Amino acid sequence: MKKASDPSSFFPIDMDWEALAALSKLIRFDPASESLTVQNGKSKLVLEKDGTIWVEGKRLVQNVTEDIYLKGATIHLN
Repeated sequence: MKKASDPSSFFPIDMDWEALAALSKLIRFDPASESLTVQNGKSKLVLEKDGTIWVEGKRLVQNVTEDIYLKGATIHLN
């Protein structure tokens, strides 16, 4: 019988636990605002409970093979 402290007792699949531990350092959940943040270096993605999504970073690159559709009450471009 496996010990409860052995992660494989809860997840019976092969996992890269070191990669999962590294990934967990990039993800934060704020219980007060119920927002989820993923941050890696200068790049940051915040998902808020009300549906607001913040994308911050040095450069944003989109590479698509089809059209990009933007829909909003108002779209502000600087």
